[in-house]
Amino acid sequence: MGYAAQFQIFAVYKMIDIKHLYFSYGKYAVLHDVNAQVGAGDFFAVIGPNGAGKSTLIKCIAGILNVKSGTILIDGKPSVHYPVNRLAQTVAYIPQTEKGDLQSLVFDAVLAGRKPYIHWKASENDCRKVADVLHQLGIEHLAMRYVNELSGGQQQTVMIARALAQQTKILLLDEPAANLDLHRQLEMMDLLKSLSSNGLTIVMSLHDINLAIRYASHILMLKDGGVLACELADNVTRIQIEKLYNIKAEMITNGDTRYCVPLGVDA
Repeated sequence: MGYAAQFQIFAVYKMIDIKHLYFSYGKYAVLHDVNAQVGAGDFFAVIGPNGAGKSTLIKCIAGILNVKSGTILIDGKPSVHYPVNRLAQTVAYIPQTEKGDLQSLVFDAVLAGRKPYIHWKASENDCRKVADVLHQLGIEHLAMRYVNELSGGQQQTVMIARALAQQTKILLLDEPAANLDLHRQLEMMDLLKSLSSNGLTIVMSLHDINLAIRYASHILMLKDGGVLACELADNVTRIQIEKLYNIKAEMITNGDTRYCVPLGVDA
């Protein structure tokens, strides 16, 4: 039985289970009573206005921020019970702004994703895994290029390659489309959709509601730090979008594709 087939059969399994999550920066509450369940192989898009808590939620799942109250189960186990290396072998995180060494070679940047498995030095298996991922994403020709010489879209693909080299079950992305042109956005979303179809569980924050509706399997709507709705992408309604962003909108269907058209600010 193939990898994707196994994930399809056990799709009801909760890869991420968030229960009554609260988080604050000092006295400033950011998330309150957030509940969500992400099944194995799901593609979750987290949307909402600026300041809704999207990035904070992604960082809490990644273990970058310590949860103040509530529980996050990762693959059935509380995230706080994972040793650092074990969590890094289960969850890969791509921040909105990459602060890594952009002057490194692409091969070395992707090899950094093998860090949770490397003891003294990279093994032949580590290098082989990097080569496989570069080939999978069609960027093997960039292996000996410096990351800072690449376009924004190519750099984003390198960061995804590094995450895939971690061989995790879960991929978290914070606004991965923020600095990409439209062509690169669609290219990246096609790639993520393909990875999700092959069993990788993906949770990403997005500003673009139409990218979320088109590509995600589920949409989690955050407003003022709480969950406004959590829906199958196909079930998102105009009323929900209007409440989320305080706007007037219209939902349009063209063939099998649905679009949200903003009509103006809700006075």
